[in-house]
Amino acid sequence: MKLLYDEELNILCEADYLSVDKHGQIRHDAFCCSKCLKRFFDDDKDLHRSVKNHYSKCNFKLQDGVNVFMKEHMLDEKIRLIIDLLGFVSKKEQKIDFQVTYHKYIKENNMTVFVYVSDGKPLGLLTTEVKMLTFPNGDKKECLIISDFVVLRYAQRHGLGKILFEYMLMYYNKKPDELVYNKPSHKSQQFLKKLYGLENMLVW
Repeated sequence: MKLLYDEELNILCEADYLSVDKHGQIRHDAFCCSKCLKRFFDDDKDLHRSVKNHYSKCNFKLQDGVNVFMKEHMLDEKIRLIIDLLGFVSKKEQKIDFQVTYHKYIKENNMTVFVYVSDGKPLGLLTTEVKMLTFPNGDKKECLIISDFVVLRYAQRHGLGKILFEYMLMYYNKKPDELVYNKPSHKSQQFLKKLYGLENMLVW
C-alpha cells in the first residue's frame, strides 16, 4: 500500500508517490513534516531521517485552535502548502477524483478555510463557500456551502471534527440544517446524523 506518513510514522492517507530509498530501491511511500506539512518523496535519501531532521529544525507553527484562512492568506507560501496538503488528504480519504480545497480555488471562489491545530500541528480542515444556487422549483438563493471536511486519520475519534464544525457554525451564526452540503461523504453524513440529527440535508 502506498502511504503518506509524518515524522512519527502516523499515517495521513494513501498516496501515489514514487521515489528511491537510500539503497536505490523503488519505494512508494512518502513523509511530511507534521508542522509545516512539507513533503519528502522525490530524492534518494533516507526519507524518514530527512523528515525527522527537518521537523527538529522547523520553526513554523500555526496558532493552536481553529485558524481561519481566506484568499488574502494565500499570498503566504507556507499557508498555501498546508491548505493544499490538507486538501490532498481530503481527496484521498474521500476517494474522489477532484481536489476541492486548493489555494487557487480559494482565491477564485472566495472560499473560507477553517484549520484545526493542536501543538502546532494542522489536524483537520473544513472549507466553505457562498454560491447562488437554483433549486428545482426555480427559486434562486445565496447559500453557504460546506465544500470539504476532513480530520487526519490518526487524529480522528477525538472530537476534532465537532470542534471544527461548531466553530464554523458560530462564525457564521448558522444551524446545520441551514447549510448546503457539497457531495458529503458517508462519514460526513454519519457525523451530521449522530451529532445533529441531520438526515434530510440540502445536497449540492
